[in-house]
Amino acid sequence: MINSLASNLELDKSQQEKFDNAVKLHQEDQVKEAVSIYLDLWKNQKHAISAINAAALYRKEKNNKDAILLLKEVVSIDSDNGAAWGNLANNLFDIGDPHGAVPAYIRAIRGNNRSLDVILSLVNALKAANMPSLALKVALAAFQAGYKDVSINIVEVLANKNLANDPDISDWIDSVIESIIYRIGIDGILQVKKALSVVHVLIALNRVEQADRILKLATHINVELENRNKKNLMITNLTWNLSCTLLTNGLLEKGWRYYDAGLLVPAAGKQKYQRALFKPFHSDQIPIWRGEDIEDKRILVLGEQAIGDTMMFSLILREFIRKYKCKVSFVCGDRLLNIYRRSMECENIHILANEEVIKTSASLFDYMIPIGSILKFVVPGLSMPYLEGSLLKANPALVKKFYSRYKRSKKSRPLVGLSWRGGGGKKSRVESKSIALDQLLNPIKDMSCDFISLQYGDCQQYVENTQDKIKTTIIYDTAVNAIKDMDRWLAQVAICDYVISIANTTVHGSGGLGIPTFCLVPKSHDWRWIKPDKGYKNSYWYSSVDGVIQEDPNSRKMQLEAMTEWLSTRLSLHHQSLQV
Repeated sequence: MINSLASNLELDKSQQEKFDNAVKLHQEDQVKEAVSIYLDLWKNQKHAISAINAAALYRKEKNNKDAILLLKEVVSIDSDNGAAWGNLANNLFDIGDPHGAVPAYIRAIRGNNRSLDVILSLVNALKAANMPSLALKVALAAFQAGYKDVSINIVEVLANKNLANDPDISDWIDSVIESIIYRIGIDGILQVKKALSVVHVLIALNRVEQADRILKLATHINVELENRNKKNLMITNLTWNLSCTLLTNGLLEKGWRYYDAGLLVPAAGKQKYQRALFKPFHSDQIPIWRGEDIEDKRILVLGEQAIGDTMMFSLILREFIRKYKCKVSFVCGDRLLNIYRRSMECENIHILANEEVIKTSASLFDYMIPIGSILKFVVPGLSMPYLEGSLLKANPALVKKFYSRYKRSKKSRPLVGLSWRGGGGKKSRVESKSIALDQLLNPIKDMSCDFISLQYGDCQQYVENTQDKIKTTIIYDTAVNAIKDMDRWLAQVAICDYVISIANTTVHGSGGLGIPTFCLVPKSHDWRWIKPDKGYKNSYWYSSVDGVIQEDPNSRKMQLEAMTEWLSTRLSLHHQSLQV
C-alpha cells in the first residue's frame, strides 16, 4: 500500500514535489525510478514515509532482504513508527520468520497501527510460531474490543485440538459464531469459501449444529456463473463430512439426511465416489424415490459397492417395507446373491442378480433408490440396535460339512473366529484398523477354546508363522476364500461360537448371524460407529456385537484387556451351560 501523506513540516516545497512524483511513479509501477527518489528522500531527509514506500516496492518485487534492512533503519531512528513496524513484520513473516514477526506486529500495534490487517496478521504469526493459545487470546481480545471481523480467525485458531475445550472461550464461542453468521450474506465465491472454512473447522470441533446452520446459509450465497460448479462441489464435500460427523456423534436422523452427498463426493481409487453403486438404469428410465406414497408400488433397491455397507443397510429393508407397504427388488451384488436369497427372499422382497436386473424392463419398477439412501426415511422411527437377533442364514449343508471337516461336535471346546486386518482404502487407514495376530492372541491363547481364522485374503504363511511364534493352534482353511465365495465363508463364520475381529466385513457376517462378537474399533473410526462419550456404546447396528473404541491411537492395551474379560466371561458361561 502506498502511503502518500507527506507533511510540509517534514519536506520543503521542492522535496514535496519530488515525493509526489515518486508516488505517481509508484502508482504507475515504475519501480526503479520510484525507489530511487524514495531512497534519496530517506537518505537526505530521513523521511520515514519514503522509506516505508520503498520497502513496500522491495516486498512487491520479492526483495524482502533489502526491505527488512531499510525498515530496520527506520525503526532504529523512529521506534514508535507503527507503519514501519507493521511492514517489517510482514516482510519477516514472508521469509518464514514468524517468531521475528510477532514482536514486530506487537510494536506496530503499540505504535498506534491498530488496523484489522495488523491484528489478523499477528494472530496468523502466533499460529505459525506454534503459539495457538496466545493467538486465541489476541483474537478474543480484538473481538471483545469491537473487531468483529476477527471472528472467523478465532474459529480457525480453535481448530487446534488442545484449545477446543479451553474454558476461556466457552463464554464467547457462541457470540463469535453468531458474528460469523451475521456477516454471511454478501455474494461472491470468496464469501462462500470463508463460510465453508468455518464449517470445516466447526466439524473438526464437533460443533455440528452450528456447522449445519452455517452450511445452510452458505448454500444461499449467490456466486458468479463461472463459479457455480466450484461452489456446489465445495458444499457437497462439506455436506458429506458433516454427515459423517453427525453420525459419529449419534445425531443419526440429521446425519442420514445428508448422507446422499456421498454419491457425488470423489474418492480415491476405482470406486471414484464415496458411495458407488451398480447402476442398471438411468433416472430418466426409473425415477429416484424421494419419499412419495409408494403403497403397493415396486421399488428397485440398489446395493452399495462397499459390500459391508450393503450387508449393514439391508437390516432396515423389512422395516422399510412394513412402513411404506411397498414391494422391493433388491440388487445386493452377486457375491451376496445366494446369502440374501436364502435369508431375505419372500413375498415382498425379491433378490436380483446383476445380470437379471439388466435384462429386466425398467417399466416393471415405479421407483429406484440406493439402499443407503433409505435410512433417512426409516431410521427416525427405529430403536437401536437395528438388528435384534439374526438376519442372515448360512448354507446348512456347508455348515454341516465344516463341522465334519474340522471334527467338531457339541462337546468340542468353544470355537473363536479371528479376523485382524482391514481392507480397502488408504494404507494408513488399513493400518490404523488392523492389529498383529500375535498381539490379538497373546492375552487369550491359553483359554479353554479353539481358534479359527476368518480373515479374508491369502494369509496362510502369516498364520503359520504366528502359530510357531506363540505356540498356539489356529485352524486355517485354504478352501475358504471370502473374496471368491462369500456363501462358503459365511458358513465357516456360522460354526463359530464367538468372533473377535477388527472393524471389517467379518463383523457384518457374525453380527448378521447373531453370533456374539467383540470388535476392536480404531480411535479414528468412521461413521459406522458412535463415539462412546455420546451415550451409546457398542454397535448400533447389531445387538450381538460389542464394540470397544480405542482410547489411545498408539496403544491397544485397553481394548485387549476388555477383549480378554469379554471372552473369559463368555467361556465361563459356555462351560457352565454344558455342565447343566
